[in-house]
Amino acid sequence: MKLKTIIAVIFFLATLINNAQAETINLSVAASMTDAFKDIIAQFISSHPGDRIQPNFASSGSLAKQIEQGAPADIYVSANPKWMKYLVDNRLIEP
Repeated sequence: MKLKTIIAVIFFLATLINNAQAETINLSVAASMTDAFKDIIAQFISSHPGDRIQPNFASSGSLAKQIEQGAPADIYVSANPKWMKYLVDNRLIEP
């Protein structure tokens, strides 16, 4: 994962958590990005100890189907643009 992307994700998480006032953030991430996101989450939590992120790692398709069936997901990170388009086209996530 490129440094710019990692910084953008951390900034987005910080903004989301500040707006959520320490609620749990449900993060659905493609399994291929597990190691990178575990590092991102650990770094974020170390600088925001009162905040909580609940990660869900699986294939992009499995995560999309979970979201379609009502699974909570504040952030969805897909490794396959097809599944992101699927969720957007079905109005299950914001574009």
